[in-house]
Amino acid sequence: MDMANRNVKNPIIVPADVPPSVDGAVVECVLNAGAFKFNGRTGLLMRVAERMEQVEGELSTLVADENAETGVKVVSFKLDDPKLRYLDPDTSSK
Repeated sequence: MDMANRNVKNPIIVPADVPPSVDGAVVECVLNAGAFKFNGRTGLLMRVAERMEQVEGELSTLVADENAETGVKVVSFKLDDPKLRYLDPDTSSK
């Protein structure tokens, strides 16, 4: 027996409902939404997992940049750059 049942009138938040935090990012999933009440209003706190859109032959990532308007910027590296060392999570090798 379930301890709780979802009300069919309550929507589920999906990645398409959440805009990326920066241009070039893709929202992969929304996690652990928690509801709270404050000043008579209900709000949600949730974790959002994002990744950078990848271009063939390049590696892009988000880094902190205190000089950027948003506090972050996207940096890209060519995969054939001899100074770049990275591990492919699928193979644990370069």
